[in-house]
Parts: sequence; C-alpha cells; structure tokens
Amino acid sequence: MNGGMVLNNKINSEPVHSNRNQEHSKLSHFCRHKKPYLLLLILLSSLLIVTAIVLLAWGLTRTKPRPHILLIIADDMGWADVGWHSSDIRTPALTEMAKRGVILNQFYSQPTCSASRAALMSGRYPFKLGLPGARPLAAGRKTGLPTNNTILANLLQDEGYRTHMVGKWHLGFHTLKHTPVCRGFHSFTGFYNGMQDYYLHSASQFDIVEGVKAYDMRTDYIDEQGNPVLDNILWETMLVSTSRTSQSRKS
Repeated sequence: MNGGMVLNNKINSEPVHSNRNQEHSKLSHFCRHKKPYLLLLILLSSLLIVTAIVLLAWGLTRTKPRPHILLIIADDMGWADVGWHSSDIRTPALTEMAKRGVILNQFYSQPTCSASRAALMSGRYPFKLGLPGARPLAAGRKTGLPTNNTILANLLQDEGYRTHMVGKWHLGFHTLKHTPVCRGFHSFTGFYNGMQDYYLHSASQFDIVEGVKAYDMRTDYIDEQGNPVLDNILWETMLVSTSRTSQSRKS
C-alpha cells in the first residue's frame, strides 16, 4: 500500500510539473514578444494620470476666487502730503488704508507723471521705453508708451481679470493702439493728456499752443465682439488739436 501511494505520487506529480513548465514557457514567450507593448501601455497610463492631475490642479486654481485689485497712483504727491507723514495734511481714508496695508518708507519712483506711469505699467525704466524722466509727455507730441511692451493690464487680463481705468492716462494717444482700451483695459473713463480743466474738461497742459484747447474727457470701452469703441468725435477733435500744435512748433 505504501508502494502504491509512492507510485501514485510519482505518477500524479509528473503532469503537474509539466504543466508548470508549459505555463512558465508561455509566460516567458509572451513577455519576450509583448514587452514593448507593455512598456508603451504603462507609459501611456502614467501620462494620462499625470495629465489628469495637472488639469485638476489647473481647474481648481482657475475657479478659486481672485481678490479685487485697486491700484491708485497720485501725481506730484510729496513725502509729507499724506496724513501718516505729516500732521498738517489730513488724509483719513488713505491713512486708514495705509494702516491696514504696507507702507514703503524706502520706495523710489520717477519724478514726473508719464515716466512714473510707464515704469509702473511696464516694470521697465522709462529711458528704455524712449520716455524722458525729467518732463512728461507734452500735449500734441506723437509718441507714447511703445505698443510692443506688455503692461500690467495685459497680464491681469491673461489671468481672467476685468480691467478698468478711471482718471488720467498720459501715455500717448496719437494712434488707436496707444489708447487704454487697446493696452489691456476693458474700459476707460478719463482724459488722455497730462492735465485738464476741472469744470470745462479741456486739455490745459502748460506747453499747449495758446488758443488750442480741446475737450479731453471720454468713455472708451471694449464691445461684446472684442472691438475697441472710442469717443470718436472727441478723439478726432483731440487729434486735430495735436496736429495744429505740432505744426505750430515746427513753424
């Protein structure tokens, strides 16, 4: 009986060992011939997983609420012209904003308006933009912030912001491409030149030719089709005035 059991074990063990060899041989054959396809499949799966993670992260950042940004620039403001530097001048609203924010006590800017605006908008020195630092852009001068420069408003639009400007531009308007709504702003309400009459809203810059004053208060915007819409009559009036100014200077 013991012999029979041993015999049976031998007989039964041979097919099992043979089957295992066959399975191992098939598996080796499959891996040897299908290995490139397996590697490609693994690579594609990994790429799809990474892409899904990146898209998910991008979607979360795009849907995250963005803070509102209010940027204020004041012309010709001296060091002691604010309440937190002087007791003679009271600026309660600005002082409260300063207390809640950050006061830059060693911050340096350009001495004039056009240069300060150009530097702030572009992040570049004004002399590299062809804009003088000592004098602002004169009324009637056919120049401005070069249009091949990306400015702050463009970058904010790229991040999904709606950008609006109110007040003084003073970075050129002699061509459509130099106006605010063509420089990254969805709308602009204000004046193009360096200064104006508070009541008449006429350009009254110090070096404009005597007797040549134009209404310089406008509302420009980008329409639903993405096209700039300007106060065309006012813009053409200003261009006529600047043309007369240039001709008078030449003569």
